[in-house]
Amino acid sequence: MLRIAKSILPIIIAALASSAASAQQLKTVVWSGDPECGWKNSSVAPTEIYRCTSVETPRGSVSSVTHNGISLTVAFLDRDDLITVAAEIANRNLEALMFDAENWGAAHFRVREDFISGKKPLLAETSIPNRDMTRQISRRATRDNSVDEYLADMQQTVETVELRRPDGTRFRVKKTVPDVEQQQTAAGRSESRSMLAKNSSEQMRRNALVAKAVAPNSSVKGLVYFRRIKKAGYIVFSLVLDDTNYLFLLPRSEN
Repeated sequence: MLRIAKSILPIIIAALASSAASAQQLKTVVWSGDPECGWKNSSVAPTEIYRCTSVETPRGSVSSVTHNGISLTVAFLDRDDLITVAAEIANRNLEALMFDAENWGAAHFRVREDFISGKKPLLAETSIPNRDMTRQISRRATRDNSVDEYLADMQQTVETVELRRPDGTRFRVKKTVPDVEQQQTAAGRSESRSMLAKNSSEQMRRNALVAKAVAPNSSVKGLVYFRRIKKAGYIVFSLVLDDTNYLFLLPRSEN
């Protein structure tokens, strides 16, 4: 995470506007490794206190920010075709905290310099709803099963069959027939693939951050998913919580 100069405020606001329509009306804080956090917009009063911390783990950095009895802790996992945000929200107040992780956003830039210079992001979007993720897993399994079974149906084998002549004598001939073994193997793979897809969907539902509120003196945690854009080497995450829009800047080592 890096510090942000005041001169790039318009760039930050432009990025937020693409992913959260109300961004300009919110307090905006850029997370940094400094205890007082990074840059803040003019909506943040000088007397307001934001505290940022970071902990290094074997899986990477875990970043936290605390304000008015509310803590947001996040870690970013970049792999396969997704970027996963592991988030925990703690509410130490006497009133419930309402939020919606499906409105959290990400602006994908090719390189950091594109973000600094105000270039348009490659993509600006909100997080992928959990229901879309599970549907995608199911559709992929159905598609792969269909292709696998179609290819198996195309496989042929030669077997010897016995036929009877009109006079009752028997003779043998070779005949091309569907490869039943291949069809059975494909059917077995399809069954296994469908079961894995079902288990993956159930696991994703269990792990996803689907809560819309945090009860007083309580916490919630879960995973939020974003698309991984291959050409994007720098991502600005916009995570709205309470009255503040938190920006987390993620440089990516691989495109």
